[in-house]
Amino acid sequence: MIIPTRNRLIHGYLGIDHDTLRSIIQDDIPERVRVLKDANQRLKRAPCPRYVNGRLPES
Repeated sequence: MIIPTRNRLIHGYLGIDHDTLRSIIQDDIPERVRVLKDANQRLKRAPCPRYVNGRLPES
């Protein structure tokens, strides 16, 4: 959904349906933000073992 929406906005394919755009802004984007925040929190709790204090160890 994100890529087709981006393409329609950037390239103006067939004009922009304002109701669809409003729906995306009100419904889809907040849900994506929640999913990304949740994933970020899970990564913070269980970081990649290769990283030490958020950085790759010195070689």
